[in-house]
Amino acid sequence: MEVLDKQVRANPLLAGMSFQVIFDQGTYVLESINNLMNAGLWGGILAFLVVYFFLRRFRMTLIINLAMPITMATLTTVVVFLPLIFMGDNPGMTFYMARMGVPVISALLASLFVALIFIPLATMIFSAAKEPL
Repeated sequence: MEVLDKQVRANPLLAGMSFQVIFDQGTYVLESINNLMNAGLWGGILAFLVVYFFLRRFRMTLIINLAMPITMATLTTVVVFLPLIFMGDNPGMTFYMARMGVPVISALLASLFVALIFIPLATMIFSAAKEPL
């Protein structure tokens, strides 16, 4: 706001103009972002503790907790993009939306497939002969 005020005062064409802040949403946005980060952090910690309580193996719990956000985010994004293929009554619009949705869905599902293959592989490699069964 201060930068904008200086630019307005420097411009002779806007000599009589002034600004007044009526409502500042910046504090609410920053507070919401801070609350979201805190909730995500506490959720991750609690998820880690619950999984560790059942598995009682630190490495396995760490691998599972790293894998959960990957698979959840991927599936959520696929569900969001899937209706793009079926949107619109116009065949041209359906074709255009399919051209947007199919590559995104294909890439995300391929990414999920790779994650589901390599996460168990990493689990097998990192936990082999280092922790008792």
